[in-house]
Amino acid sequence: MLPRTAALAALSYLLTAGCAFAQDAAPKEKDWTPLPAAAWHWNNHKKADGFAKVWTVEADGTLHHAPGDGSWHQGDLISDDGTYGNFELELEWKVGKTANSGIFYRIKDNQHMPWESGFEHQILDDLGFKDGKADPKHRTGAFYSVIAASDQKELKPVGEWNKTRIVADGKHIEHWLNGKCIVKLDLDSPEYKAALAKSEWRSNTAKGAAPNGFLGLQDHGGEVWYKNIRVRKLEAAPAAKAP
Repeated sequence: MLPRTAALAALSYLLTAGCAFAQDAAPKEKDWTPLPAAAWHWNNHKKADGFAKVWTVEADGTLHHAPGDGSWHQGDLISDDGTYGNFELELEWKVGKTANSGIFYRIKDNQHMPWESGFEHQILDDLGFKDGKADPKHRTGAFYSVIAASDQKELKPVGEWNKTRIVADGKHIEHWLNGKCIVKLDLDSPEYKAALAKSEWRSNTAKGAAPNGFLGLQDHGGEVWYKNIRVRKLEAAPAAKAP
């Protein structure tokens, strides 16, 4: 039997080898839709207003979440558009020390708690946040709690900008970090189903149930910045013809 770390590395390699969406397959600029601050809303339904209490918008349009008081999910941001099923998302981000955040996608019905149904691309200070030290599936770039990012990922130090790219095309998912594909999975594959069965989401039937949904930026109490957010919708694959 492989040691645990070796087994995780082997699974990560199996799932990330040969990503289908090549980085140099450049779509036309007109295909992209920018997602500035005005394209997001505050997701705390318990209070009437709070976007400005949790997030600030810097002069260049960067969204900045200041260090919090230890509470989290008080100021998750949700996209106004909830029809993202097949898409490619690009953005830049950086974190402060011990920060934790995440990018949610396919959130069902604009739920108050995005993690209940949405998938998560983890954003983290891998070296400073205790959860990242303990579990590779909780580190930056991971398909949170299910699939660890490739150990070949190139993560910039705290305070420096990283570029993330997420591709969701039907059952096919890819996470890219700084130009490298670090997670690739098929939601119908035996490998993914086995990993899901061992994760904290094993009893969550809502997870991934929606074929499309909202995007989200997580408030987990830590300091994080997001900028240059843009998305393009992908055409659905043609249905297979009956034999």
